[in-house]
Amino acid sequence: GRNAHVDHIIRKTEHASDEIAGLQTLCASCHGKKTRREMQGRVDDGRYTMHPKWLRPSLIPVTLVCGPPASGKNAYVSVHKGKHDLVIDVDAIASSMARTTTHQWGMKWLPQAIRRRNAVLGTLSTDKAQQYPRAWLIAAEPAAEHRQWWVDTLGRVDVVVVETPASTCEARIATDPDRSGQAGKGLAWWSTYTRRHGDKRVVGESACENP
Repeated sequence: GRNAHVDHIIRKTEHASDEIAGLQTLCASCHGKKTRREMQGRVDDGRYTMHPKWLRPSLIPVTLVCGPPASGKNAYVSVHKGKHDLVIDVDAIASSMARTTTHQWGMKWLPQAIRRRNAVLGTLSTDKAQQYPRAWLIAAEPAAEHRQWWVDTLGRVDVVVVETPASTCEARIATDPDRSGQAGKGLAWWSTYTRRHGDKRVVGESACENP
């Protein structure tokens, strides 16, 4: 009806796109309530948010691996993780839930995947985490302040940024059927990327520490 609103499932401030799959229809009242919850940091009782404020410091070391789509984040983790390490990746969670390939799960699965990821992150501050030598968290996080948020929140965090050039990322996306629909996202990541002192920057297996 005339009171129907178009809502971004993920807030624009969380780097949401305007793709149809990332939108939903809400009545004016529900849209207003959802917006108020988001502004207060209370999305789905605090469980569905990219940066959950209720997290506590991790009892085990965490490596945050960031970068644009198709940059090689998963490949980096695969090479460097230990046999018994915990890997936390929204793509892996969502594709498992949707029973699809890694990048074909669709935005409708994102809320559930984020809630499940956040639940796993919540266990890092409990005795349950002690079974893992280290946790690896894979996230895009182009903004330096967001990477700093993870450091401040989880406490024991090393940050790795896979700085694969946008042209390389876009070429990989164009030739990978699993990434159909991701065209332009490598360029979009680089357009908002800001460096942070202390991050380890890598391209493939060539690493360079920040000065």
